[in-house]
Amino acid sequence: MLDELHEAYDEMNTKMSERMEEATNGHDKLMLVNEMLEGMLQHVQAAMPKEEFRNIDNTPKHLLHMTEEDLIPKSPAVLRDELTELIKEAKSKIKPVMMDPSLRDCLLMTDEEAKANKDLINTDGRQHALLIAENISLEVLRKIQDKKLEIDLEYE
Repeated sequence: MLDELHEAYDEMNTKMSERMEEATNGHDKLMLVNEMLEGMLQHVQAAMPKEEFRNIDNTPKHLLHMTEEDLIPKSPAVLRDELTELIKEAKSKIKPVMMDPSLRDCLLMTDEEAKANKDLINTDGRQHALLIAENISLEVLRKIQDKKLEIDLEYE
């Protein structure tokens, strides 16, 4: 599989080099670079496994439109099932990004560096242990929050 990816990369690289030589100005060159990056992103996204999820309707209802059925609290099993579906949906919407290594080194630190830095507050607790045990990243939580924000905006 790696050999196929390497061959595809070499082929794409030669095509882009030829097109870059044909480009007449800086704008055309930037358009080609953007096209190349978008192609790489689409290739990576296509290779990422996608989980099927069902759409959970969690749109808020106004109290005037609520029925008795809406006021009955959901069972923990139903809530757990809906949360699992929201997590699957969020994972499917995460897009990979490329980060400059120098920027990554500037922003991210190792565990040892974090423990040595006295200005940082250690917030690792039961919440993080739960997220790690359930294999939920902060990006997944952000996607779930984004969905709730979209629903809130539609409601307002």
